[in-house]
Amino acid sequence: MSGATRYKTFTLTEDGKRARVEYRGRRFYVHSHIEETKPIILPAAAMKLLVDKLPSFQKRMDNIGDEEEDQEYKRVHLNTSRIFHSFMTLSTYAHDPFIWLKVQFDTDDRDNPGTMVNRTCRGGTILNDVDPVELEKFVSECTGNK
Repeated sequence: MSGATRYKTFTLTEDGKRARVEYRGRRFYVHSHIEETKPIILPAAAMKLLVDKLPSFQKRMDNIGDEEEDQEYKRVHLNTSRIFHSFMTLSTYAHDPFIWLKVQFDTDDRDNPGTMVNRTCRGGTILNDVDPVELEKFVSECTGNK
């Protein structure tokens, strides 16, 4: 955690600069390693679910071999608010496995007017190297569940 900000902060990368989780009173703001993207906002219950599921995603990631095509292996829905849906997914990209926290939104289907579809927002946060034990400690400290 950082004392330099007024928010409690947990870094997701070794450099401690970009990818991070901030707790701002009842909500967690998960910032990507990509500067231009907005943070993904999760309520405490969704963040606790992410912490609970992350170890199984990491274990499954370790067992993915070289696949011919990129594919999704695992997904868990974390939260829905208005038109936005946050989820964690384990998938391959360019034959490498990644655990992503992403957001989708409901929008009109361009091909079928009047029909709603989910589209994935640009960006996301990579969770491959996050220590789930340390993240759980951070979430517990923030939410008062020690």
